[in-house]
Amino acid sequence: MSIASISYSSLRNAASEAKSVAKRLDNYADAIDKTVYGKLNSYNGPWSSNLSTAKSRASSKISKLRDQSTKYDRYAEDLTDLREQCQATDKSVRTKVSSLTATFKENHGIKDNKVINAISYFFTKISNDTAIGRWLGDVRDQFSARFDYFKQSISDWFHWDGGKELLKGILVFAVELALGVATIALAVITGGALLVVIAGVIAGSIMILNSLVNMANEGRAYQATRADDPATGRRLSSLNTLSDTMRQEDSRFLHGFANTLDAVNTVCTIVTVVSGLGNLAKKGFKWATGNPASLDSIKVKDILTNANLNTFTGKLKTTIGNGWIETTKAIQRGDWQFFSGTAKNFGTDFLNNLKGDFWKFSNTIDSVKSTKNILSSINLLNSNGLNLTSLGIIALVRVPVANLPGETHIQVGDFKSLIDDTSKSFKGIRDMFSNQSPIDTDIMNSLSQSGNQ
Repeated sequence: MSIASISYSSLRNAASEAKSVAKRLDNYADAIDKTVYGKLNSYNGPWSSNLSTAKSRASSKISKLRDQSTKYDRYAEDLTDLREQCQATDKSVRTKVSSLTATFKENHGIKDNKVINAISYFFTKISNDTAIGRWLGDVRDQFSARFDYFKQSISDWFHWDGGKELLKGILVFAVELALGVATIALAVITGGALLVVIAGVIAGSIMILNSLVNMANEGRAYQATRADDPATGRRLSSLNTLSDTMRQEDSRFLHGFANTLDAVNTVCTIVTVVSGLGNLAKKGFKWATGNPASLDSIKVKDILTNANLNTFTGKLKTTIGNGWIETTKAIQRGDWQFFSGTAKNFGTDFLNNLKGDFWKFSNTIDSVKSTKNILSSINLLNSNGLNLTSLGIIALVRVPVANLPGETHIQVGDFKSLIDDTSKSFKGIRDMFSNQSPIDTDIMNSLSQSGNQ
């Protein structure tokens, strides 16, 4: 295999030298033409054969010098063209290699840093040329190896030794513990019906107990995974509540206590549903009548009348009808400003709902509510992951439905929370009256199938 090395400076110097030679040859020919051939050609005296020979040889010399000058000129031009073509080729190759290198680094996540490259080159040269450099190179290699081992150990711990589940469990514990405290604080501060306050305190207390038990189970799961028993670790990690944990024990008393705990939690959820229905009825009354009174001062028993129901249904029909008529007319006359204005108002209301739910700390009650909403959103993202579905759920419940007199409003979350709590209530009631086996049904079926084989 042969290697060709081209020096651009040598080519440039050679071309310059060739041009200089051509110039000197041309000057030499001019000198002969002026000093010899020109004088012989203008001589008017007696002519001899020697003079004719001298004139012929001078002319021949001039022609040869001119030819050599032309050849050196062409040689200089060829060298210049060669240098320019080599430079163009070199630039094209360098651009192509840089592009391929950049693509390779981008595809494989390699970051290029000129400072790091210069430092690496400096240390590489020192490590190859001197004893202290080789020692520094060994130190660098040992540090790099230990750092790589440390990174790999962290990765193995996170992915295979239970670290991921442990960190997630710690986050769940912290969020649910704070969420339980916020639930109790909100129930006590807002007041209202005694039964609603008691239900809020009990629900918050159960949430705190579940967070503590969940953290304990995550610790046991982590120890089991570290002891090369990942199956037990996953099983323990899936036990998120006190009642689930007690049902794993071979004790009828603990199973009964777990059922009682779930029943109490179900009753609290039912109370929450009833309270939510009452608040939604109050908001509907405010929207239909334009009453500026606060929700706390409105009594549900006072607003549940046929007159108020007729007022509500009448305004609902009017609002829907007027909205349909305005939309139809805007489409017919091509009034797109109507839609842009509606969209702008919707966006403003939506942002106000977000701000009111997550960033309202003007007083104690609003601060606790905002804190609880933030914790609930973190809990949702931790459970379902940071994805469009989770973000969509968080945004959906803040979608505005209607503005009310004062700072209150109706949003999708008012209906979604009722639907979710109602679903939990029905599930809890069904579980209360069902025969819950200490052993999971799937496990019982697997054991039965094994026994029949």
